[in-house]
Amino acid sequence: MSKTTKAVLLSALVFPGSGHLYLRKYIPGLVLFLCSLLAAYFVFSSAWTEALEIVDKIDINDAMTNPNALADYVAAESSAATTSSWSFSEIVFLVSWVIGIIDTYRLGRIQGEIDAGSSTDDMA
Repeated sequence: MSKTTKAVLLSALVFPGSGHLYLRKYIPGLVLFLCSLLAAYFVFSSAWTEALEIVDKIDINDAMTNPNALADYVAAESSAATTSSWSFSEIVFLVSWVIGIIDTYRLGRIQGEIDAGSSTDDMA
C-alpha cells in the first residue's frame, strides 16, 4: 500500500488532519484537526443539550409505568429534531473532512512524484 493511500485512508476513516500528520505536514494537519475537533465538540454538545431537554420533559412517573409511552415520546422528539437544518458546526466538520481527504491525496501525490524523481536521480 502506498504512502498516499495510507494517508488518504487515515484522513477519511480516522479523523480530518491525521493524513496530513502522517505525511509530516504538521501545520495544515493540526489546523484541520483542531477545526474538526472544535466543530465535533459543538455538534456533540448540542446533541447532549437536546437529549437533556427531552429527559427534562419526560414525566418520570408515566415513563416508569408505561415504557411504550416513553418510546413514543422519544421517537417523536428525535424525529422533530432531525427535520431541522444542519447547524454551522456540522457543516464545518463535513467541509473540513472533505478538504482533509482531497488535500491529503494532493499532497501524497506530490510527495510521491518528488520521491520518485529523487530516486531516479540517485540511480543516474
